[in-house]
Amino acid sequence: MSYKSQAVRLPGRLSAGSGLQFFEALLFESPRLPFAIVNFKQDGDTEELGLRLDLDRQVFLDHFADPGIEAAATAAAPEIVRYLGTRDGAPAY
Repeated sequence: MSYKSQAVRLPGRLSAGSGLQFFEALLFESPRLPFAIVNFKQDGDTEELGLRLDLDRQVFLDHFADPGIEAAATAAAPEIVRYLGTRDGAPAY
């Protein structure tokens, strides 16, 4: 099965603190999936793998061992979903 996706740049205001900076979300358009892959930097270094984000539940499916970083990511997840849902041309989830 092939997938059609769209990369969406995330504004700096969605950065989570604790050294996390979310910069891009990959949305799956065809077939439409209620998940996104969120690319991020940690302490300025781009991580190779993004975080899986459940757009319906507004939570990351991947977690961090550090409680401070985990709390920052957990707080940022709903903000990222709101941004993706309010931009022009946003898909309905």
